[in-house]
Amino acid sequence: MTTETILIENEAQWLAERAKDVTSTQVAALFGVSPYLTEFELWHQKRNNVVEEFEQNNRTRWGNRLERTIAEMFAEDYALQELHKLNVYMRRGGLRLGASFDFAAFDISAQMVLVECKNVDFLEWREKWTDTEAPAHIELQVQTQLLLSGYRRAFIVALVGGNTLVVHERTPDAEVQAKIIDKVAAFWTSVDAGIEPTPDFVRDAERVLAMNSRSDDAVWLDAENGPELLALIEQWRAAKAASETIKPLQAQIALLIGSASKVRTPFGVLSCATNKAGARPFRYYPNKETSNV
Repeated sequence: MTTETILIENEAQWLAERAKDVTSTQVAALFGVSPYLTEFELWHQKRNNVVEEFEQNNRTRWGNRLERTIAEMFAEDYALQELHKLNVYMRRGGLRLGASFDFAAFDISAQMVLVECKNVDFLEWREKWTDTEAPAHIELQVQTQLLLSGYRRAFIVALVGGNTLVVHERTPDAEVQAKIIDKVAAFWTSVDAGIEPTPDFVRDAERVLAMNSRSDDAVWLDAENGPELLALIEQWRAAKAASETIKPLQAQIALLIGSASKVRTPFGVLSCATNKAGARPFRYYPNKETSNV
C-alpha cells in the first residue's frame, strides 16, 4: 500500500489533512489506552467530519517551545547529523491512516531516523514511564510513524523534570503494526456502516448524556420488562444515596430508555424528562407505600 507524503505549510492545512484519517496520536484510542480520547469520541469525530481544534495550555506551550531544544540536545549527545523539522504529513489513503512527525536526522551510518520529543513532568514520568518503555499511547504513536515513513529506527526522547534526557530507541515491530492496521481497518468499517462503538461510560458519560438529552413526555417504560434497566436504576439510586459518581450510570440508563421521559419500577418512578434548559435531570419518586423500604 502506497504512502503519500504531503508538505505542510500551515496549521489549517495540517488539521484538514488529519481530519481525513486516524492519526498516529489517535491510534491509541482504538486500543483503549489514549489519555486524551476514547474510541467512541473519535468515532463521532470521524463520522461527522469534525476538524480538531487544539487548545493550548501552559504545558503544551512549553512543550512546543522546548521541542527543538530537546531534539538538539539529543542530536548532540548521540552524534546525529542534519537534524531537521519534518514538516510533512504522511498517509496511507486506502487505510485512512496518517502521521505527523517531530524531527528527523541522520545517524552515524547515514540512516535517516525519527526523533519524537516529549517534555515530561517528573511525577508523570515516575508514574507512567518505565526504564524501558514509554506510555502505551506514545509507543503506538511511534510504531505508526515507523509504519508510514518506512524508516527503520526512531527515538522517543523525553526531557524529564527539565534536566534529564530519557531515550528509548525503537525499530518497527511487525506484530504491533499489524494490529494497528487491523484496528484502523475495523474502525473505518464501523464508521462507514454507522455502527457506533460501545461508549466508555466513565470517560464518555457527558457526551452520551448530551446525545440523549431529548425526551418525549408521552413515552413511559416499565423497568420490570428489562432486568438490565432495573438493575442500573437500583445501582444509580444506591450510588446517589452514597454520594458516589452517578453520571456513568445515568449515561447507561439514557441509552437504554431512548426518548422515554419516565420509567416505572416496582418501588417508584424514575423521571428523566428534558427540562427548559435542554438537560435531562434524573429524579426518583418512590411509591408512598414503599417510601420506607
